[in-house]
This record gives sequence, structure tokens and C-alpha cells, in this order.
Amino acid sequence: MGILLCFHSTAWAEKPVFADSETSVTDIIQALQKKQKMRDYRDLGGIAEDEPPKIAALIHFKFDSATILEESKSLLNKFGQALKSDKLAHSILMIAGHTDNTGTNIYNLALSYRRAES
Repeated sequence: MGILLCFHSTAWAEKPVFADSETSVTDIIQALQKKQKMRDYRDLGGIAEDEPPKIAALIHFKFDSATILEESKSLLNKFGQALKSDKLAHSILMIAGHTDNTGTNIYNLALSYRRAES
């Protein structure tokens, strides 16, 4: 079971850049620094943004769990290094966790939250 982990600046747009095992920390930083315009204006929780998701990674979890599988840890660690960069020190980012459609909406919402936290 996996989730799509999107790093974005609080508003969804068309398509993020997808990271994989070949993506470097520098590539991630550069993707998060790009300025792009979104189709529609969004105001989420008092933070108004006009930028789309920047970069995404498919992070795999154990079924029905927030435990990250070993195969996803290397890429996730690259994201961690990028987010610690001085170049992103003043960025406001949102990390979203997702699930499949098995189970109830309430159950999946809770699992999504635990996965994003993980």
C-alpha cells in the first residue's frame, strides 16, 4: 500500500514534479523554489497562496498502517535533507498523506493523517 506524498505550498494545481530514486536533494530544493501560477486563487486557513504543488513522491507504507516501508526511506531522507536546507528556511510547506478508498472516509482520513505525520 502506498500514498502520494506531495510537498506543496498549501494549494493544489495540475501536476507536481514526481521524484524517484534518481532525484537528488538539489533537484528537490530547486523544484520547491520554482514559482508557478495556479489556475484558481485559494485561501486555506488564512494562508493565501498562488503556487501549485512543487514535488511529489510515492511513499509506501505497510498495509493499513502508518509504518513506512524500507524501500521508501532513502527517497524520504532526501526530502528531509532538502527541507533542512537554508534555501528553504523561509518556506511554508504542507505535507499531505493519502490512502486508497478501502474503508470508511473517517477511517481513511485518520490513516492519512497518521501517514502524513509518519
